[in-house]
Amino acid sequence: MPRSRHTNINQIGGGAGRWNGEGRVYLMRQKARRKGNYKIGCSDDPTKRLREIQKTERNKNIKLLRSVKANKMRDAETAAQEAVKKLGLKKDSSRGRATDWFEGSSRHSQEEIETVIRNAVYRNNRQNK
Repeated sequence: MPRSRHTNINQIGGGAGRWNGEGRVYLMRQKARRKGNYKIGCSDDPTKRLREIQKTERNKNIKLLRSVKANKMRDAETAAQEAVKKLGLKKDSSRGRATDWFEGSSRHSQEEIETVIRNAVYRNNRQNK
């Protein structure tokens, strides 16, 4: 059976398989020395997803910062990722091209990033009622 182009074989949790359904878009942060990297993804259960990511990354310093209810997880996740790109955050190239991790920036506060993501998901929800 052919796989959907959106299926990540290695993905344990997240929105895999339910991307067009309701769920939550989350923002996580992995702190580094001067700045942290952010992960923007989607899941039915962001807290469970956090534990999976901490285990996969072998890093307990990854924290869940915020999650926002989304009518269509995948569309809302994409909207949130595009919004942070407009802020100037870039995908973390050390993790490959198909990543939800973004390099942190000292130009933008964590609160500003959270607000941009929340607003992007809210706009997307209004479009996908």
